Amino acid sequence: HTKTPGNAGDEQPPAVIAHAVAVNPNNADALAMDAWLDLETENFDEVSKAVDRALAANPNSINALAVRAAMFYLTDKKAELDADTKRALAINPHAGEFYDTLAHFAVNNRRYTDAVDFGRRALELSPHLWSARTHIGGED
Repeated sequence: HTKTPGNAGDEQPPAVIAHAVAVNPNNADALAMDAWLDLETENFDEVSKAVDRALAANPNSINALAVRAAMFYLTDKKAELDADTKRALAINPHAGEFYDTLAHFAVNNRRYTDAVDFGRRALELSPHLWSARTHIGGED
């Protein structure tokens, strides 16, 4: 089975992201997802580069800010985390996905208490953000 750019459903995420960026180099969401994948492997230099490109394309990208904030969280850079949190919530005070991203990376790094806290904050901002419920251990 041959994978082509037209078979996006068959491709692995990095290939799909590369294709999206090739089609539109200013696709902030694709650039933010590229940063997300780099953060999964703790490739912090590449995370920073991808986030910078995403924010250059769209300074109001909640997704890019969330990934960078997660990097700051994982590297214990509280002041930077707080600054990105403030910026994201100024852009959209109901951006529960911002905290949901933080919760995701907290779980991946076995910081479960923080994940629950981030999940609760996500639900406070976006009560119907179902993905955030997975981070709070089934609580209502």
